[in-house]
Amino acid sequence: MDSSSYTVNAGQSVTFTARVIGGTTAPTGSVTFKASGNAIAGCVSVAVSNGQALCTTAGLAGGTYQVTGDYSGDATYTAGVAGPITQTVIGAPAPMKLGIDSSRYSAKVGQPVTFTVTITDGYPPTGTIRFTDGSNAIAGCDSVNASSGTATCTTKTLARGSHAIRGWYSGDTKNGAGVAGPITETIH
Repeated sequence: MDSSSYTVNAGQSVTFTARVIGGTTAPTGSVTFKASGNAIAGCVSVAVSNGQALCTTAGLAGGTYQVTGDYSGDATYTAGVAGPITQTVIGAPAPMKLGIDSSRYSAKVGQPVTFTVTITDGYPPTGTIRFTDGSNAIAGCDSVNASSGTATCTTKTLARGSHAIRGWYSGDTKNGAGVAGPITETIH
C-alpha cells in the first residue's frame, strides 16, 4: 500500500496504490480502498491490473486516516488487506470571504431584523450557519443551511440594548469553519 503524498491539503488530489503480488498467475479481482474503515467514494471495487489497483481522490476532509486496500481475492488467490498506511489531510481550506450584514442596524423592540451571512470564494459551500447574539444562539437560527452561499436569520426577539451578532459557519469537506462578524445591532 502506498500514497502519492502522505500529507496533502483538503481538496488536493492524492493517489493510493494497492499492490497485489501473486505467483506464476497474475492476480485479478478488485480492491476497495478505505479511510479509517469507511469506503472512499469512487474507490470501491477498483479492478486489479498488472498487479495493482489505483484510487485517486480529492474528497478526504481534514484529519488523519488509516488507509487500507481490501482485496477481493480471485480464483487463485484469497482475499487480503493491504496497509494500513497513515494519510494526513491538513484542515479544510477556509472560505476566502465570510461576511455578515443586517437589514437594519437599528430597530425598535419587536421589530423584525434579518441578518445575512454570505460566503464567497472557496469551494461552493454546504454546511450550516449558526447565528448568535453574543454567546447565545438566536432562537430558530442555530442551524441555517448555507448551500447557496448565503444564509439568513430573521428575528424580532432581541431585547432592548446593543447586540454583537455573529454567523458561525460549520465548514464542510472542502471549506474550513469560520465566523462572520460581529456586527452591532441596536434595539431601542
